[in-house]
Amino acid sequence: MLVVSISLLIGVFVFNILLVNQRPRFVEKDEKGVIPENLDETLKFFEDKSEKIPVFAQPKKKKRQNLIIVAHGRSGSTFLGNIFNNHPSVFYLFEPYQTVERLVPFQPRNSQDYRDTAFGWMKGIFRCDFVSSTHVDDLQSYYRKEYPANYNPFKSLTLLSPPFCIYNTTDRRWSLESCPPLDRDTMDDSCKTQYSMTVLKVLISRMPDTNLKQLLTICDTDQFDCKFIFLVRDPRGIIPSSKAVGFYGDNDQVLLNGTQRFSQEICDATYKNLNIIRYLGSQMKKRFMLLRYEDLAVNPMEMLPKLLDFAGLPEDESLTRWLYLASHSPETENEQTAARWRQDSKQGAERWRWKISINSPEQQPVEFRRVDSF
Repeated sequence: MLVVSISLLIGVFVFNILLVNQRPRFVEKDEKGVIPENLDETLKFFEDKSEKIPVFAQPKKKKRQNLIIVAHGRSGSTFLGNIFNNHPSVFYLFEPYQTVERLVPFQPRNSQDYRDTAFGWMKGIFRCDFVSSTHVDDLQSYYRKEYPANYNPFKSLTLLSPPFCIYNTTDRRWSLESCPPLDRDTMDDSCKTQYSMTVLKVLISRMPDTNLKQLLTICDTDQFDCKFIFLVRDPRGIIPSSKAVGFYGDNDQVLLNGTQRFSQEICDATYKNLNIIRYLGSQMKKRFMLLRYEDLAVNPMEMLPKLLDFAGLPEDESLTRWLYLASHSPETENEQTAARWRQDSKQGAERWRWKISINSPEQQPVEFRRVDSF
């Protein structure tokens, strides 16, 4: 009996050292030399501990990566967005706030309905969860509609490529007829498993309260990561371009009240959002890139590696070739007809200067508002 007791004590001693790496504690006998009755409980304690010791540490699940391009309309955001649209690792969506506008029509940007709908939709996109069949049907109606012959329909190459279409858009057999209706399960699965990053282009005028606050709230989570590119352009380039496409109009051609109001709105919104960024903590500020459209348009090939490095995306040869073509005018008339999306990006950024002189009454309120805001 004594030999058995001694062996059992030695076993507990060794077990203690090997499994829990604690300082050994001897089981003491009472005055009569009898092992305490609670020894079985002691052994059970060590058995429970040994079952909980992991053999291998579980690797951390990689967070979903998201990049949001924030800009005013007519500021070069489509050009910047298409750089990421043509990257093979990117799930790209063009202006997803348009879905919110169609789901809750005629709602002001500061209404609770608009805020709530936008919050659920954007949070879902960041998680590769496209919320409901209603949301997906809206994307279907937007991305699958027929465009004029002179319009580039490829606003989201992701949704116009396999598995959403039979052929790639570069295949001559590709057509909208080769693309079956979108469905939520395929979108969720493709986003999660085939693309490492989701990139969105959003316009400030469509954001809730026309500012970054809701997006920053959504991105304050451990579920996914967000980065932002805040794109700015000289407002003197934004304003005539916006007027030309009908974003606003002037009822009075002398006082130009529409131009004054529009210039004030975009400058105030830019100033307000830059102030939000300015007062972020240092870690959150690292998630922002401030980019001038003019710098991108003048040197797109030089800017490309910087954009990809900030986003955390690898360089891609096919993207580099596309960007060169997209930023240089075609050399022949036939090429121009076949690829209307090609233009000299530097000339495009400066085109407004050729159309409006510095003494034009249309420029005077713009310059005043710009200086007043900044």
